[in-house]
Amino acid sequence: MRSRVSIRLLLGLLVAGLAAPLSALSAWFAYETYRAETDRAESALLSLADAAATGVFQFLEDSRRIIEGLATDPDVMAMDPAACAPLFDLIGNTLAPLYSNVATWSREGDPVCSYLPTPAEGLDMSGTPGFMEGLATEEFFLTPVQVGRRSGRWSTALMSPIRDEAGARVGTVSLSVDLVRFQEILQGLNLPEDGLVSVTELDGTVVARSKDPERYVGSAPPAVDARSTDDPTFSRRGFSRALTFDNVPFSWGFVRTRGAPWIVYAGRPDTAVFASAQALRLRLILLGGTTLVGAALMGLAVYRRVARPLAALVEGVARSSADEPKPLPVDGPTEIALVAQKFNWAWSARLRAERDRERSDQRARSLVENAVMGIVVASETGRLLEVNQAAVELLGYGGREELLSTPVDDIYASAGEFARHRDENKGRSTFRGVSATWRKKDGSTLHVRLSGRRLTRGGEDGWEVFVEDVSEITRLQAQYLHAQKMEALGRLAGGVAHDFNNLLTVVQGQADLLRRDAALDLGQKGQADEIYHAAARGAALNRQLLAFGRRSPSDKTLLDLNEVVRGLELVMRRAAGEEIQLRLALASGVGPVRADRSGLEQILMNLVVNARDAMSATGTITLGTSVVTVTDAEAALHASASPGPHALLSVDDTGTGIPDDVLPHIFEPFYSTKPAFKGTGLGLATVYGIVADSGGHVRVQRKHDQGTVFEVLLPIVQAEQVDVPAPEGEAARPVRQGIILLVEDEDGVRHLAKQILERAGYEVLAAADGREALALAEGEDRTIDLVLTDVIMPGLRGPQVVEALAASGKVRRAVLFSGYPEGLSDAGPRGVAAWRFLAKPFTSRQLLDAIDGVLG
Repeated sequence: MRSRVSIRLLLGLLVAGLAAPLSALSAWFAYETYRAETDRAESALLSLADAAATGVFQFLEDSRRIIEGLATDPDVMAMDPAACAPLFDLIGNTLAPLYSNVATWSREGDPVCSYLPTPAEGLDMSGTPGFMEGLATEEFFLTPVQVGRRSGRWSTALMSPIRDEAGARVGTVSLSVDLVRFQEILQGLNLPEDGLVSVTELDGTVVARSKDPERYVGSAPPAVDARSTDDPTFSRRGFSRALTFDNVPFSWGFVRTRGAPWIVYAGRPDTAVFASAQALRLRLILLGGTTLVGAALMGLAVYRRVARPLAALVEGVARSSADEPKPLPVDGPTEIALVAQKFNWAWSARLRAERDRERSDQRARSLVENAVMGIVVASETGRLLEVNQAAVELLGYGGREELLSTPVDDIYASAGEFARHRDENKGRSTFRGVSATWRKKDGSTLHVRLSGRRLTRGGEDGWEVFVEDVSEITRLQAQYLHAQKMEALGRLAGGVAHDFNNLLTVVQGQADLLRRDAALDLGQKGQADEIYHAAARGAALNRQLLAFGRRSPSDKTLLDLNEVVRGLELVMRRAAGEEIQLRLALASGVGPVRADRSGLEQILMNLVVNARDAMSATGTITLGTSVVTVTDAEAALHASASPGPHALLSVDDTGTGIPDDVLPHIFEPFYSTKPAFKGTGLGLATVYGIVADSGGHVRVQRKHDQGTVFEVLLPIVQAEQVDVPAPEGEAARPVRQGIILLVEDEDGVRHLAKQILERAGYEVLAAADGREALALAEGEDRTIDLVLTDVIMPGLRGPQVVEALAASGKVRRAVLFSGYPEGLSDAGPRGVAAWRFLAKPFTSRQLLDAIDGVLG
């Protein structure tokens, strides 16, 4: 057998033999050249910067000597314009054009004498940068770069104090330097043709420049050709690289100038500084190209060594058939030889695997097609690749092809929801329980739960997704949460109303007693009436809270719904107003319902008033009754509803309708869209509570921009006789006597009830709780005619106290009162011969009538 060499070994040797040495050599050459060029450039440019800085320093020293000499001249010290004018003309003509002006100034900054004429309007130098500081200095001073007020050219002023013979400071002499001419100082340097020298202030403002000074002197920062990024504080000499004003990359050497807040820069273009490095780079490129050509030739040789046996292998595979595989030639590198040796075995194994895969695919397709859950395959680009029949039926499409032609974005109910789901699960291989809202073909929506896994199908990355319709579960969850919320609000309302009723009972009862006092004058009785009626209004509001919480004491009787509507017709017409038309559409044969008459009347009034407020000026309110059948499906939507025949009371208005964002909150207490102080927000909440307490429910139908229909459904009761309210009248006042056991934990209510009973003629035994009441009864030998007790008390509750007294034979009659009669059954306490319930707050008349009714 011929020896074989691995293809990977051949290629590895080639790369290791050529690439590694060449790369190392190139990198070493590049690094050494760059370092050498950088060192040479830094040394040369720093030398130029040092020379320029020395020249600038020498100029400043010469200028200092000149100006300090002028400051000691007698004509200048005399501060006499006539005396110093000839001297300044001589100096100005001698020192021009480098020095543009020489002048003296008083201590206040007024001009005294000047080589250049002073403008006719005078000179106000108070806003000139550095001038006022120069007037105040006691030694040589250099002003910032600025345009001269007399010369009109970029300049800087050298200032020195003038003193008289006694040493007192009498003024200041200034010598202005023309900075455009200042570049002559820099021309004496041995500067390369492409070099540049620039002098700047510490903030970057250009003081002098060896090229184009007229253009750049006075340029404001950032002066990119005159700032160092390496040493922003300019506290030392250094080397940096930065752009010029013309955006040309330069290398700079910089030095801080002695005797002045200036920086001297000497620089050259990077193309000149690193010319040798660029030449080396070209040589390395040529070397790399030559190496690549050599590698290509060697690769061709390797290719020929591999290609021939590989071609024979391919040809043998092509000649082979599934039924009759033929041996392949074993030749070439090790990898190809191994492929040839394993071919026969692999071919037969492949045939077996294909048959097994086909059977597995058939089973998988059957599972997908027959699955009751929707299954879709979607690409990340939003295209459906595959769907099963369950998905087609779930979305209501006519066939699979129709659904496959629909973009995934069109299946989602909200725009961008598919992209959000895709991005959230992009890095996952699987996801589970993702909630989404999909849109069916007919436009209706359904809630789905999605689970799936990532896959690649047809060359596209995507997801295989299992779709579960959870619309019914979502609806039931929303119903349950709504019921929980309303129940919690009801409990809160009931709890508040219980304590509030005790307060109102005391206020209303005491006000009632007070206004009946004959000793009061008319004004005092009027005040008592106001307190009484205010408490009555509070009691009405409290009853609304209790009605919402379904904890209001009610007197349910069998009622004819049509008779209740007709009996309240006149009041409702007045409430609707003259501009609103009230129509009745009452159906005959509406069965009786069991409800509280006052509650039904309150429902009617609340709905009519809301309908009136929904109309701007005129309109129509239609009150109708009919008989409907509530299905099991509808009853499941409402916690208090039950299936069967129901009496329907509808209130239809032609108002503005209810907005979408308001509809979910209309039955919540204290939620109102009316203006402030126009409503309590309890109207519809009260309707909800009363209807639910009667075993019914409420429908709301919106007519867009045409009004709203509220439908109250109450279960029909099969009965032969409907209760009719007894006519109102004044009963004869009985003679009251006997012993009453009063049990009330609230001190104010207990005191009020005792007052009322004792004024009526009863003897009262008062107890603050149930245990004290039992002890009082046990110690009383006389017969107790009646027990008057609160229902809700700490410890023993009212019904428990009554039942204990009845069991011991102490009491056989009872009146129970409460504003929150929770736990009191319709049958009342056990063992008593007669009993009655009295709702808080109550008046003295109501309390005595209740007692009279029980005592007979």
